[in-house]
Formats: sequence, C-alpha cells, structure tokens
Amino acid sequence: MRALALASMVLAASPAMSHSWYPWECCSDKDCEALSPDSVRIMPNGYALPNGETIAFRDVRMSPDRDFHWCRHAWAREKVIQPAGGKVCLFAPMGGV
Repeated sequence: MRALALASMVLAASPAMSHSWYPWECCSDKDCEALSPDSVRIMPNGYALPNGETIAFRDVRMSPDRDFHWCRHAWAREKVIQPAGGKVCLFAPMGGV
C-alpha cells in the first residue's frame, strides 16, 4: 500500500516539475516549451527553427533531457530569448538529436 501511495505521489509531481529546470534568465517555465525534434533542422551553421531563425551551435544551451526546448516571449513570438551577455534560450540534446 505504501508503494502505491509513493508511486502516485511521484507521478503526480512529475508534470509540475518536468520543466522546472528552465533558468530564470530565460523566463523560467512561463515562456518555454519543448520542440518536436522533427521541427528542428541541423544545418552547417546551427539549428534551423520553425520560426525561420537559425541559432549557431556555439550559442545553444545543453538540454537536460533528450528534447529540444525554446523560450520566447508571448508578445514576440518570432525570436528566441537571448539574455544580455548570455547564451540564447534554445536547449538542444547532446549530439543534436
């Protein structure tokens, strides 16, 4: 019975914590979302995104999971957030895919 209760607590907490890793400078979890791997193309000069933007490999952050994630302001959907002096808020899995 305890195992069932523990399992249900872990499963219930997972969705809430699943994107809690987004850094503050990328607007935390409010403006960030996962991207379908099919929507990102690897180009010679970086990652081509569905909004037409290409982000250089050197400017990308490492994703803690196996997914691509991006952070964009709701009122400026065309650009990925880039904090002043920091890397772009595009997260790519190690190895790109």
